Amino acid sequence: MNLILIKPEELVDNDGKKNVIILDVQDARTKHILGHLRKSPGGQVLIGIIGGSKGSAAVFPKDDGSLKLEIDKGTLLQTPESLNRMMPEVTLLLAICFPKRLKALWPMIASFGYVRRIIIIRGQLSDTDFCKSSTLRPDVYRPLIEEGMSQGGHTQPIQVDIVTESVISRKTLDQLFWASGYKHNDATAKVFLDCEGAQLVPARDVVVAAANKDNQHHSPSAIVAIGPERGWTEEEATIFKHRGFTASTLGLNSRFRVDTAVVAGLAIVSAALEEVIFFKQQKQITDA
Repeated sequence: MNLILIKPEELVDNDGKKNVIILDVQDARTKHILGHLRKSPGGQVLIGIIGGSKGSAAVFPKDDGSLKLEIDKGTLLQTPESLNRMMPEVTLLLAICFPKRLKALWPMIASFGYVRRIIIIRGQLSDTDFCKSSTLRPDVYRPLIEEGMSQGGHTQPIQVDIVTESVISRKTLDQLFWASGYKHNDATAKVFLDCEGAQLVPARDVVVAAANKDNQHHSPSAIVAIGPERGWTEEEATIFKHRGFTASTLGLNSRFRVDTAVVAGLAIVSAALEEVIFFKQQKQITDA
């Protein structure tokens, strides 16, 4: 854990200057702070309030094995996200894959700081039995997402949508994005990773090209669609293209397992978004 995450409802206002949280002896955070970090009474740990600020807390072990954290409100620093500043945003559209693989992926995905939404859908080649997996239950994936956020050191909540009742269609995409009030714009890069076709575009180039179309100074954003183990069908590829997605690759002549494609895809897209921000900032300095 690079950041001890705390839910807002766990906080108790002590005296107006400090917030207190009591962690149970069985809490993974207690075990990490005392067992791994080996913090002594009064030691400091980095904390983050989900959806809010980051800061530090003093550690005070209790006789029953539980742990009291005292958070000095003066140490809390607002994050760009909590200040509602424009930040890159990534939505991952992932076709349901092997449950064990998906379970391992939840924290990996959440560790990427720009991921704001995860959508699990059923591809035409997905195994329908996977849709019954406990890995799709909130009580299973929520702790794993928080584990990833803690590892990534960020506090911004991640929205999760499980849409496995039917296979992907134009209607499904419309409901998930265009008809749902989802925040996107013409400069949102829309990428679906594919292995077939002679005109695949590097995912990085799709993100940069989309950002260059933006004349309204929107925060750069991207939607990344990754298929199941057997990939997307031609019909699904057509659906994506009709909704403005670009068939993309992470490397010519490269074929990856789903988990590798997810991590590599998010890394490449996140780096491309940062590249866009860097050059926009450089341009602003030059134009000033």
